[in-house]
Amino acid sequence: DIAHEIYVAPSSIMRFSQKLGYSGFIAFKEAYLHEISYRQAHFHDIDANKPIEPTDRNMTIAAKMSALYKETIDDTFGLLQHDTLQTCINKLVKAQHIYICALGIQMQPALNFKDKMLRIGKEVIVFSTKEELYYTSMCAPLDSCFIFISYTGESKRPLQVLDYLIEKDIPNFGITTFGENSLSQKTTCLNVSTREKLTSSLGSFGFNLSVMYLLDVLYGAIFNSDYDKNYAYKCQKTKAFEKCEGRKTNNKLIQD
Repeated sequence: DIAHEIYVAPSSIMRFSQKLGYSGFIAFKEAYLHEISYRQAHFHDIDANKPIEPTDRNMTIAAKMSALYKETIDDTFGLLQHDTLQTCINKLVKAQHIYICALGIQMQPALNFKDKMLRIGKEVIVFSTKEELYYTSMCAPLDSCFIFISYTGESKRPLQVLDYLIEKDIPNFGITTFGENSLSQKTTCLNVSTREKLTSSLGSFGFNLSVMYLLDVLYGAIFNSDYDKNYAYKCQKTKAFEKCEGRKTNNKLIQD
């Protein structure tokens, strides 16, 4: 029908689809409809790039940020696929060494994940420089798992390290935007809410929140893989820490 409408041979439609990187028109159509569906879902009442206006008062800003957070979480959850999530969880559960490449604004959510994991006896290393990532990967054992967090999925050095990990068959996965990029073409990826422009957004609200949400989902699944053991370990170590610090509270809402 398309070929007839634009006066070309059906084979031209096939070649056009393949030129875009798809196996054929059906694969292109599925990807196209999937993207259209994503673009039409969520964020109808708030702009992810400019959620506030110059004339907004403080409580209006607070209400809009609340709406933005809710939309972002729903958007990220809508992008989750069970099999992809399970694959990432399995890699982390089996790993004895977990490394995260999260440079720049992605650092804080990664450090929060590291802190949670440490409380159940699992060490996570978050790289602070590209050099640290590169040299650590060169001597990483096979029972490691690397997590690459990147909004664009196009950072040169992490992609070079990823190629090395794939060659050595060291488990890895990424957290990046919806749609194709170099990172998602090389490894399994979880997708963040993909609404913010690179330069014109007021702040990386959605990306930071998406990453934190996905890392919390991964932490929850790892915790749940041996729930009783992890819960007992966390409570024991936390109580020992609080006793050592001598911290107490009179707030009945947070007392055990």
